[in-house]
Amino acid sequence: MAFDDGRHLSLSDLSSGSKETLPILTSLDYYETQRGQSGHLPSAELYGEKLYSFDDFTIEEPESSVFPQTQYQLVQELASLGNQTSFIPHFTITTHSPYILTSFNNLIEAGQIAKTRPELKGEVAKIVPEQYWLKEGDFKAYAIEDGKLISILNESGFVEGNYLDQVSETIGDEFDRLIKLEYDHAKAS
Repeated sequence: MAFDDGRHLSLSDLSSGSKETLPILTSLDYYETQRGQSGHLPSAELYGEKLYSFDDFTIEEPESSVFPQTQYQLVQELASLGNQTSFIPHFTITTHSPYILTSFNNLIEAGQIAKTRPELKGEVAKIVPEQYWLKEGDFKAYAIEDGKLISILNESGFVEGNYLDQVSETIGDEFDRLIKLEYDHAKAS
């Protein structure tokens, strides 16, 4: 594998995160290249032109073994591909990552600001490039609770903050209790 900085590594020397992400990026790159060159993928000849008018991708837990920054970049790549007018991909992503979900929230917010406040479009693009903005209705998020599929989007179209922060609240509360215990014990000594 060749890197932008000129380094070369064999696939066996890559990190587990790279090994997890490489097939996703390779598949998406192949899809984009084939669609860009011919307007359809080669097997469309077997099934007709309609086969690839809406392309489905299922990506299971893309956060496996990758840093949060890489998760964000993958979300950006998916949004960029989804925003190209010559493609109509549909992504189903299973995730436990608050970084993935929060990344989508940022791209939704960028799109919403640009739509409702066109005068801020240039400023928004400085923060989040336009190719990544998500349009209203382009994103849905669900959780399975008690065997039922429920939406975790709020009325504004964002992943509900309470859903993202559940574990953070638990961890923070636990930390606060430990600090209090330490402080109370130091005071008593």
